[in-house]
Amino acid sequence: MQRFKTCAHEEKLETKKLVCLDVETRWNSTFLMLESALVFKRAFERLEEEDPKYKVELEKLKGTPNELDWHYVESLVPFLKIFYDATMKISGSLYVTSNDLFHVVYGIACMLTKETSSEIESHKIMARRMKAKHDKYWGTFDDINPLLFIAVVLDPRYKLEYACFVLDEVYGIEHGGIWTKNVLFESVNGVLEDMFKDYSEMRGVTSGSSSRSAGSIAPNENDESESVEDYLKKKFKRKRMEDRVGETTLSELERYLKANLEDDEDKTFDILAWWKKHSGEYPILSLMARDVLAIPVSTVASESAFSTGGRVLDTFRSSLTPLIVESLICGQNWLRSSTLPIDMEEQFEEIEELEQELKEFCLDEGTIMSDLVDDD
Repeated sequence: MQRFKTCAHEEKLETKKLVCLDVETRWNSTFLMLESALVFKRAFERLEEEDPKYKVELEKLKGTPNELDWHYVESLVPFLKIFYDATMKISGSLYVTSNDLFHVVYGIACMLTKETSSEIESHKIMARRMKAKHDKYWGTFDDINPLLFIAVVLDPRYKLEYACFVLDEVYGIEHGGIWTKNVLFESVNGVLEDMFKDYSEMRGVTSGSSSRSAGSIAPNENDESESVEDYLKKKFKRKRMEDRVGETTLSELERYLKANLEDDEDKTFDILAWWKKHSGEYPILSLMARDVLAIPVSTVASESAFSTGGRVLDTFRSSLTPLIVESLICGQNWLRSSTLPIDMEEQFEEIEELEQELKEFCLDEGTIMSDLVDDD
């Protein structure tokens, strides 16, 4: 390892990344291994030239990587990165993910469609295989849960117009699909309006209860001292107020959709805070947003969803020595109770230093024991 670090230093590779082994049961660890290996490509080549033992050792397996191998890795990493980033984004549990799934799913769909026409044959073959698997789950518009569209409509940075634009890019006739723009729009808008009406009715029950409560403390309609003219006037005012409330309710969705979009370049945008702030302006839609945006995209962590192995400490466990792994496993109950992710990639240098200190400590202990034995 020290020889490799020397080669990296001589090649002037200024990076905080460290090489790591992959885990056979986790594809994303393979991506991280290949990504870091590309950074140290020149260091590997120098090591092969300066250290004959390195080459001899690898010849026992499949040999050292050649130019063709590096070219294949360079082609593969961009594909894996897309899925790795998507997995990390939608597997979160401490932030809203339901409005991100739409962008992830159809972003991947458009990328794969583009790569199927690539001039690079290996890219084309890989993209076609990936697209076939993608279309198995997302290829038919009718089979997709409509809440996927509603979540992005309730994102004030995109709304209905953006959702329909993306769907047309993927399923539209002009792009090889079978759906027209109008049909796609009516499908999404129909679900949106039906859902809005349902929430309006639920809120109307509450409003009705409030109206009845207010009416109970109002002057009695059968009050004998009240004239006929006053009775009709008051009844008309109540009816007009109820009608105006109904009109406001019906136009709330339209007002939201016609309002200006929020800045999608703002990385600090908090969609929950936005709806909380505008709940007075959009009372019904804010209730919809509260329920829809609370839906988690994934009900399990990415470690469980994309692994064929058992429970592990992290994706870099095979890069650790038995001594460190044993130490970590002894404290597994404490580690698993933590709400913070365990990212060993960033701690490799500290782990190496700790391991070296432990070795030196063990050597010192052995020296002391041998001295005591000699004295006896």
